[in-house]
Amino acid sequence: MVEKKEKVLSTRVSERYYNYLQRKANELDIKSSNFIRDAIAYYVKFIDFHGRANNPMLLFSKSEISFLINQVDEKSLEKLAQICYENGILTRRFYIKEFTNGKEIEDINIGVRAYIKGLNESVFSKKGQYWFNEVRYRFRERNEFRFVGKHDLNLNFSIFIKYFMKKHLAGYSYELMEEDLKDEKCILVFKKNKEDYKNT
Repeated sequence: MVEKKEKVLSTRVSERYYNYLQRKANELDIKSSNFIRDAIAYYVKFIDFHGRANNPMLLFSKSEISFLINQVDEKSLEKLAQICYENGILTRRFYIKEFTNGKEIEDINIGVRAYIKGLNESVFSKKGQYWFNEVRYRFRERNEFRFVGKHDLNLNFSIFIKYFMKKHLAGYSYELMEEDLKDEKCILVFKKNKEDYKNT
């Protein structure tokens, strides 16, 4: 039963978003109206916390990334990767404070393996933003990280991912050593300074 103080809000969405909302609500075993209500609440709270200009959801969808990377040169792809990285950190900072009673991201030591796993689940995989059709990665001998991603976009996307991954792994002292970038696949090999293993 709707409380008297609540207001009814109606809007139109594309069939694609409608089907997505229905599917997610079913997965969570909740009513679609409750799912949408919660989503709006978190969205508005995030905007209030950081401001609309820094909302990563304006950048992180596959359709938006696909459009953007087709319009720019490599220098702009690097800048776009930086923007996506910074907005991703804002999102992570927001949710850490939300679910840990106000702790800052610096207060939590997130290891590189957990970090990459979270990035894969929230952005790369079908469960997330579905940037890739397939992702394989592994850590070797504590100082090497190998990433292979297959996608259906183009070479610009592979270049973008190179810069995107460089930004994320730099905080763990990993440097890009090898790259093989193609229209539908990117292979990246990073190596870490052997003297710095504390975040592995």
